[in-house]
Amino acid sequence: MSAGLGKRMIERWGEAGRSRVAVAAIRMGRAASASGRKSLWLLLCLAAVIFFLLPSGWGSRLACAIEIIEAKHLFDIQKNAVSPPLDQPSAVAVDPQNRIWVLDGVNGRLVGFSYQGKYLTQFGRKGSGPGEFKSPLGMMIDSEGRIYVADSKNHRLQVFDAEGAPLSQVYISPDKYGSLADPTDIALDEGRRQFVVVDNDNHRLLIYSQKFELMKELGGVGYESGKFRYPYALCLDKSGNIYVTDVINTRVEVLSPKGDYIRSIGEWGIEKGQFFRPQSICMDGKGRVFVGENYVKIGLIQVFDQQGNFLGVIGDPSKKEIRFQVPADIFVDQQNRLYVVQMYTSTISVYSLNQ
Repeated sequence: MSAGLGKRMIERWGEAGRSRVAVAAIRMGRAASASGRKSLWLLLCLAAVIFFLLPSGWGSRLACAIEIIEAKHLFDIQKNAVSPPLDQPSAVAVDPQNRIWVLDGVNGRLVGFSYQGKYLTQFGRKGSGPGEFKSPLGMMIDSEGRIYVADSKNHRLQVFDAEGAPLSQVYISPDKYGSLADPTDIALDEGRRQFVVVDNDNHRLLIYSQKFELMKELGGVGYESGKFRYPYALCLDKSGNIYVTDVINTRVEVLSPKGDYIRSIGEWGIEKGQFFRPQSICMDGKGRVFVGENYVKIGLIQVFDQQGNFLGVIGDPSKKEIRFQVPADIFVDQQNRLYVVQMYTSTISVYSLNQ
């Protein structure tokens, strides 16, 4: 991660576009060459490459004549709101005391702000000891105010009390091939007393008991239903069903609390209800699913119901879609406020949802 969190994310998700275009071109090429049309095969390959390399108008196509989920801008937490400045923050959450916690990835710390966005406190630093971080990417806060951090390059989860004192560390075992774990997000099903953890590099989900005893491993690399290619973030609905962004497969996978496949939301594309590089995800109190597009030339947050029906995109009161500078994480609190971590600008933008 010497080049920073942003480079790691963008380069990885860049492979999503390249791999999809390549697969599409190859498939079309095979069909053409099977009938002897080799020149058409070459043209199709060239068109696919051009289509990928010239994406500047894609966002406007996606936003054309679609429903707007209205959001009123309240305030921004700017990068210079704390010293040293925020540097590519990766996650945000609100605790039971209505404090806003920002996971500041490159600086390896957690920064607390008031509900109005004023700086309060911070803890953590870069390193591998208790209370230290190496490329932390995901976080969650439980009903008691405990903070759980996916400390990705330390291959572990860390747990802190409501004031930031370290409580425990949970090291995640390598996969069956010996590949080190890369936790990028965590969610708690309080009703079933189990955690769900995303292991990005190993294309799997891990289900732990509340005492962090491993109960089940899900997924594995693949295109098929229930398989993943670089899953990144997840959220749970009130029934405990798991919604996870399957980035390179350009979809959201929905699994039961036991890990059984239920459905997929979205597919590769640039039209409404489709994804190019889906990364961030959250759910509001109405059960709507919010999915952030990582690709900077799109930068939209799309909204779906739990069955995968497209509802619209986040927009302002003038009914214009809002384009975010890489929404690396999104969160909706109990007061129906939407928090968006804009990685490119190291800004956390806060909105009130009006629908």
